[in-house]
This record gives sequence, structure tokens and C-alpha cells, in this order.
Amino acid sequence: MEGDNTEVVEEMKKLHVLYHEEETELRKLVHVATNTHPELLVQHPLLRRLAAESLLKPSWELSEFILPDTVASLHNNLNVYCGFYLDKPVYFIEKPLHSIEGDLETLAIRLFKDSDPKCFAVILDKKNLRVFGGTYEVPL
Repeated sequence: MEGDNTEVVEEMKKLHVLYHEEETELRKLVHVATNTHPELLVQHPLLRRLAAESLLKPSWELSEFILPDTVASLHNNLNVYCGFYLDKPVYFIEKPLHSIEGDLETLAIRLFKDSDPKCFAVILDKKNLRVFGGTYEVPL
């Protein structure tokens, strides 16, 4: 069983490196577009949206950052999952979406942007109407 977790952890680490590289490239592209080629932001609306909503990680899933046998702990009546990202401990705080009206992505970002400025990632689970905010600091 322990060998299985080692394999899973190694695969997760590889995926995290790819995510980090992708994010670095996106930041460079947005920087160039914003500072030297603003026409790119007009021509490519998705790039403009990604620049504005850099917290939202549409391709990420919670299961890619926590081990399969991980259970949530309760902090301030919120579920918190402990995992890792790029060999650092990370905590994903789960919050429900109380409304399905409007843009779910914007609602998800606002949930964490307003309440937790140290949040570095927001994962939206549209199927279950849940949002997970990632932070490197242990929630109090």
C-alpha cells in the first residue's frame, strides 16, 4: 500500500511541475500582452479573462493535490483538506456556492479574494457547487 502512495505522489509531483510551467508561461504572455502588445488582449478575449482571473484554475482538480485517503478537517465550520503543491504543504478550504445565478467563476473568485488574500488558487467544482481555495498557511 505504501508503494502505491509513493507512485501516486510522484505522478502528482510531475503534474504540479507542468501546472507551474504552464502558469509561468501564461504570466509571461499576459505581461507581454499588457505592456507591449495590448492588441492581443482585444484579439484574444480568453487571454484577457485569464489575466483578470489568474486565481481561478479551470484545469485543476482537488484530487490532484491531496492523496486519495485524505479526509477533511474542520476549521471555523469549513472543511479543510491538507495536501501538497510543488513539495510544499498546501491547504484547500472548501466553501459552498450559495447562488447559481450569474457567472460561477466570478462568484468563486470573489469568495476567496474577499475573505482570504493569501489564497493562490481557486478550484471550482461546478457539479457539486463547491469552491476550494488553496493557501500555504494553516487556516486558523
